[in-house]
Amino acid sequence: MTVAAHDASSTKLRTRWTERVAAGRLLPCALLPVLPVVCCLCSAACALLPVLCCRCSAAGAPALVADNATFTSELARFSAIWTQISARFSHKHLDDLVFEIYNEPHINHTPFDGHLADRRVDSLNAAGLAAIRTHSRSRMCLVGGRWWAAPEALYGGLSWISGISVPQDEFLIAKFHWYTPNAFCWDKGTHVWPTGDDLSTLNATMSSVAKWSAQFRIPVWMNEYGVTTKQLNDDVGRASALRWYGATYAHAWKAFGFAMSAWDTNADYCLYGRDSGCGSLEARAFDEDVLAVLHVTKPASVEEQQ
Repeated sequence: MTVAAHDASSTKLRTRWTERVAAGRLLPCALLPVLPVVCCLCSAACALLPVLCCRCSAAGAPALVADNATFTSELARFSAIWTQISARFSHKHLDDLVFEIYNEPHINHTPFDGHLADRRVDSLNAAGLAAIRTHSRSRMCLVGGRWWAAPEALYGGLSWISGISVPQDEFLIAKFHWYTPNAFCWDKGTHVWPTGDDLSTLNATMSSVAKWSAQFRIPVWMNEYGVTTKQLNDDVGRASALRWYGATYAHAWKAFGFAMSAWDTNADYCLYGRDSGCGSLEARAFDEDVLAVLHVTKPASVEEQQ
C-alpha cells in the first residue's frame, strides 16, 4: 500500500473536541454537516489548495494523566464521537478524507508512568479505529504515538517510550511530526542549522522509522514538519531554514519515500499568504524558495487566481 505522493495538495483540518462538546455529551447534530469547515478552526486552511486531503483530528482527547475511572469514561465518549463522525461520512470523500484518530498526546516524562501513557495511546488508537470501522471499513486512518507525535513514539526510540502497538488493519498510515531540533525549528535562541550532530540525528531517526515501517508493513506520513516564520524572516535563520527543509526532504521523501505535509498555520508557520498575506509573504503568495527546496510545483489553481 502506498500513500499519496509528496506534493502541495494536502491540508490538515483540526478541531479540539473537548472545547466543542459539553461534559458527558456527544457532538451536536447540527455540527456534523459542517464538520470539515469547523475543523478549519485551528489551521485556517480551507480552500488553500485544489486537492484537499482533510484530516479530522481528535486533538484534546481523554487526558493521559487522568485516573483510570475518568480515562475509561472519557474513552467511551471518544469512541462514540468517532462513531458519529464515521457514520456521517461513511460513503463520502473516501479518496480525499483521512481520519487522524489522535493528534498529539501531550504526556512526556515523569511523574506519570511513561509506559502506561504508551498503553493509553494504544487504547485511544484501538478505540477510535474500532468506532470508525463500524461505518467506514476502508477509510484510511492515521495512527501515531505520544510525546507530541514524535517519531520515537512509533518505534520506542527513547528509554521512557516503548512505542505503539500497531492495530491489525489494512487501511492504516503511521504518522509523526518533525520539529527537530526544537531550539532551531521553534526559534528558541539559535538561527543556525546544522550544528553538532543535527544531520546524523536526522538520518538516524528517519532510518529508524523506515525500519519500523518495513517491519510492520505500514506506510508513513510525516504529516507535520516545519520551521517558524521568525526564522524564515531572519537573514541567517532563512538560509538555515532552507537547508533544514531541503535536508528533511532528502532524508524523508527521497531516501525513504515518506509522504510529507509541511505545517502552515498562517501565523507562526507561514508558507502561503492566503488573502491577507502572512509574515513577509504577500496575499496569495507562496514562499517559493521553500517550494523549490522541497521540489514542489506551485499549484496551478493558485497561479490562475493571482
